[in-house]
Amino acid sequence: MKRILVILSIFCLAALIIGVAGAADDTEKQPPQNCTDFAKAAATLGITEEKLKEAMGNPGTPKDKPDDAGLAAKLGVTEDALKKAMESQQGKPDNAALAKALGISEDKVNEVMGTPGQGAPDGDGSGMFKDAATKLGITEDALKAALDGAKTC
Repeated sequence: MKRILVILSIFCLAALIIGVAGAADDTEKQPPQNCTDFAKAAATLGITEEKLKEAMGNPGTPKDKPDDAGLAAKLGVTEDALKKAMESQQGKPDNAALAKALGISEDKVNEVMGTPGQGAPDGDGSGMFKDAATKLGITEDALKAALDGAKTC
């Protein structure tokens, strides 16, 4: 009888360990959360949450990726040419190669798309804030302060 209890205990312990390990794997596969309470930030700014999200480009939605048509227009190339040149990079951004493939200067690519590994074209990622603040008719500092004050994590 003791052997059966010991064996059952071992199986239960193994199941528990496997369950905990599986739960840890699930959390690693989830995309990062946006920790900003946009309703709170919007209230601080005296605007609607919808208006704030629209100005910010609807953060947290699949539209967070850059708009190929907009980038192509800023670069002075067709959207198809841009997509083809970007696909050839195989996930490794190389502005020099992109510029060469598009027949434009690397400086132009850096200006529009930013330098790989250094964030947005402004260097600190503030281009999004600057554009959103302009759309909202407020200062960039006011927008950043409201968003920082609305962080939940």
